[in-house]
Amino acid sequence: MGTPQRRSVRRSTAAPPRNAASPEVVYHEEMKAGIALRALEFSLFTSAILLLAHPLMADQVAVRHLEGRIHGFLVLRDLDDNVLASGCLTQLYSPGPEPTGYLEPAAVG
Repeated sequence: MGTPQRRSVRRSTAAPPRNAASPEVVYHEEMKAGIALRALEFSLFTSAILLLAHPLMADQVAVRHLEGRIHGFLVLRDLDDNVLASGCLTQLYSPGPEPTGYLEPAAVG
């Protein structure tokens, strides 16, 4: 057996061109371009949703049948099912924009 021969590796001693960017700079520039593209896509998507949603807004619907008078007994309880307050609710139809309501507390505490 003989001795292994060594290969000589010749390395370039020439400096890289002045306009060549390092891999880190190229990576960061690609990241900036990707983020800018995503921001543009997001803004276009949001604008399209807002423009398309505008015609979907509805007007008020006329009421066909008025409910009339409401009378109910209310009980307010906590999470442990203890009664905090109770009362009587009476709501009447009035010709104005909102119904007239009366709440009479019977017991608090």
